[in-house]
Order: sequence, then structure tokens, then C-alpha cells
Amino acid sequence: MASIVNNYTVLPLQVAGVLVAGVVLVMLARIPRALAVPMAAAALLTVIAVNQLWSGAGAFDAVRKDLTGIGPGAGEREKCLFAGGNTDMIGFGRWLSQRMPSDATFRYVSTGFDRPCFQFAMLPRRMVSGPARFTVYADPKDPESIARLADQRKLPQSDREIEFYSPNFAIERTG
Repeated sequence: MASIVNNYTVLPLQVAGVLVAGVVLVMLARIPRALAVPMAAAALLTVIAVNQLWSGAGAFDAVRKDLTGIGPGAGEREKCLFAGGNTDMIGFGRWLSQRMPSDATFRYVSTGFDRPCFQFAMLPRRMVSGPARFTVYADPKDPESIARLADQRKLPQSDREIEFYSPNFAIERTG
């Protein structure tokens, strides 16, 4: 059995309901028609606006539900890393978060990983293209960065300017 209430009938039913309520209000309260018409229009707009806001807010439930069940040990901000197949970046991001204060800025030297996704995972820290407090190396491909990491790995741990997570993943305090 089909319902008469669907996407095509909600608005006409709302209009009819407000108009009927307006007529009953005029008859019972003896409100002048000159005042009843604007009151009915305001009531109609309020009903429509509240309905649209309520329906629109319901869409956020789907977004919130989509953020759950991401994967073992992954948080909401790490979802894009998990979904993109970069689960190794989750541990690296957490390692970095322990070494950078929440108000830090960092340069991101990488060509293999999604920049916006990594920025989202590192929030509230900000990725910048200019001078920054830290430089994050995430498997860089440029020869200069590769050489810098290789030179630093050759040094004794106490003399290094770069702290390594793994051979090609590291952080350097630059500012």
C-alpha cells in the first residue's frame, strides 16, 4: 500500500495544514483578516524552514555513521589514509604527533602520499609551503631530500639533525 506522503506531496500538505490552521484561528480568535494573512504566511515559512533544516541535519547522521568502523586502530581523521591504502602512514602520523606540538607548522616533503589527506590526519598542526617549524619527510623522491636523509642516517644518532621513524620517513626541526 502506497503512502500519499512523499517528496511531491509534503509541501502541498504543509501549505494546506497551515492554511486550515489559519482559517480556524481567524474563526475562533476573531483576528482581523489583514493580520491573519501575514500570520499565516509567517507560520507557513516557519514550518517549511524547520522541516528543511530537520531533513538537512539528518544527512549528517550518514556522514557520522560513515566515520565509524574505519579499521582496527584508525581514528576519524585517519580514515582517508586507511581508505587510500596508506595504513603505514597512520603509525607515522601518530609518531609525528608525539613530536610536534599541536600549534606547529610543517613542510611536507613527499610525492607518494596524498597531501590533503595527510594534512587532515595531522590536524590541528598546519602544513605550509614556506618556512615552518618542522620538515616532514615521507618517502621523498627528489634527489636533494634523498641525499639529505642518507647523509643523516650515516651520522651517529647523537649528531643527527633528523629523527627517523624508518629509513625514508623522518622529521627535522627547522625553525
